[in-house]
Amino acid sequence: MRIAWHNTQYPEEADFIVLGCASEEGSSWEGTSKAPEAIRKASREWLTGELHDGTNFRYNPQSSALNKLVFDDGNVKKSVLAEAVQTISSDKKIPVILGGDHSVTTEALKGFDETTKNISLVYIDSHPDFMESEMNYYASVLTDVQELKNVKLNKSVLVGVRGANSFELENIKKSKMKTFYSVDFVESGVKKIFNQIKKKITKKFYLSIDVDVLDPAFAPGVSDPVPGGITSNELTLLCKKLASLKPIGFDIVEVLPDNDVNEKTSTFAAKLVSEIISSYR
Repeated sequence: MRIAWHNTQYPEEADFIVLGCASEEGSSWEGTSKAPEAIRKASREWLTGELHDGTNFRYNPQSSALNKLVFDDGNVKKSVLAEAVQTISSDKKIPVILGGDHSVTTEALKGFDETTKNISLVYIDSHPDFMESEMNYYASVLTDVQELKNVKLNKSVLVGVRGANSFELENIKKSKMKTFYSVDFVESGVKKIFNQIKKKITKKFYLSIDVDVLDPAFAPGVSDPVPGGITSNELTLLCKKLASLKPIGFDIVEVLPDNDVNEKTSTFAAKLVSEIISSYR
């Protein structure tokens, strides 16, 4: 099954290549491997329709039509994700990764290692994932990423944090990453936060979104929900603004279908894909 936004038969013509990475070996939770297919399924069940005359349609993103060419190339194993991303980026296309646990971000970034310098990372997550006790783990993503020579954490940002321990806070301080907490959205709003992110990051940046950044009321289908999150509209608006800066790629990770309610989280993830793609300028 392909995501509903798949709209070309030829990957050579596509602007965006969607890849699922059904990985959960970097997590202590079971079930995130089901996410890529759950997101695709939700996109077709909840975000498409049929008129009385039999005409099929897809719901458009907010404020703009999805006028980019999208090719869904199915799933790849985590062990070859870096190679797949390198091929996509070398062909001047944008990789869209459906996780899987958050450790797939490290592999995706490795795919730019040979082709792109000075990458900033916009890491949207309720957790900093900056533990050092284990490597190649969903809680050690930033620890792993800082080993990549072309990724600059001192030019990167954390967004939506509210589940950090003291070790992670110390690592954030050492890395010089700028951090926006969930409460900052209440105090400052999306526009002000976006403007600060824009000043911090380089022109070439990668966008990584863990859906548990949302309050559990909006995204119950995650592995590690933390109360007090941002709203689905706040996340959508921020991602649309970031997409206007043309990130070199993006991923959406950590949907846990077994914990979901009425496919709410999977459907949001599918909708967010279309919102981001439509906002590239």
